[in-house]
Formats: sequence, C-alpha cells, structure tokens
Amino acid sequence: DDIDTTVIRISKIIKGLRNISRDSAVEMMVNVVIKEIFEDVLGVCVERFKSNGVVLNIEDPDVLIERDLFCHRVQFSQVLLNFLVNAFDAVQNAETKNITVSLLQKEKMLNIIISDSGKGIPKEVRSKLFQPFFTTKDIGKGTGLGLSISKSIIESHHGRIYLDEKSEQTRFVIEVPFTNG
Repeated sequence: DDIDTTVIRISKIIKGLRNISRDSAVEMMVNVVIKEIFEDVLGVCVERFKSNGVVLNIEDPDVLIERDLFCHRVQFSQVLLNFLVNAFDAVQNAETKNITVSLLQKEKMLNIIISDSGKGIPKEVRSKLFQPFFTTKDIGKGTGLGLSISKSIIESHHGRIYLDEKSEQTRFVIEVPFTNG
C-alpha cells in the first residue's frame, strides 16, 4: 500500500511537471477545466508544503473549479505555481504556516485569491512588486522576475493581478475572464 501510494504521488508530480514545463510559446488558448490547472500545480508542490508543515486550503464555495477557463494552460499553471511558491517562501519560517487559495466569481470574471499567514509586504516596496528584477528575497533566493512575468501573462489573458492592500496578510488577486468573449 505504501509503495502504491508513493507511485501515485510520484506520477502526479511528473504529470504536473510535464504539463507546467511544456513550451508555452506555441500553446494555443483553449478551454481548460480549472480543476486540471490546479491538479498540475498541486501535483508539483503539495508534498513540499506537507513536509514543511505548510497548510494549504482551497476554498471554492461555488464549485468554480469545475468550470472552464479560456487560457494558455501552461502559462496559467506557471502563474499559479509562482504565487504558491512565493506564499510558501513567505510562511516557511512563520509560526503559523497557512496558505489559502479562494475562487470567486464576479460577473464574468474568475478571481483567484492567494493569501498567506506571513508577515506581509512592507508598504515601502509595494509599488515595486511587479517591476522586473525587483525581489524582497535574499540574494540567491529569487530573480525578481516571477511577479513581472505573471503580470504579463495575466494581462495577455485580458485580466489583472493586484495586491489587496486592505488585507492585513499578504493577499494577491488574479482576475481573468472565463471566456474570450
């Protein structure tokens, strides 16, 4: 049973890595079930979270995860993975290690809200967050490209990303239309 469980876990990780690491330059926008994007990403990072005591909560009160999203699957997965990795880094040394991903629908838009129990982002650096090569991480820990690239990807999907500055904790909102029309 342990071997079977481990093999299933490893195959999920490999499947997720394959889907996320495809060449996104030739990828067409298609309708993708949101759940499949989450499966790709979570397959890559969920074990790391568990082994480091990070609790990941997915809140989906309206079963939006079963809906289609018109997107570049690989690019969208990369954005979601980037935000989860950033959230992991933010809570890794925190007393409470929680990351919450909430799915909400606002009219024809999907909102993916990623929040963490880290110490938050200082006000003096918030305006620089999406600038290329800007990072709050220690030298050698980040390139400062993740948020900049993520912003470009989401804007190419006719959406936007922003930091919810009203939240006491770090809370990013990814807002994209469900369809292209």
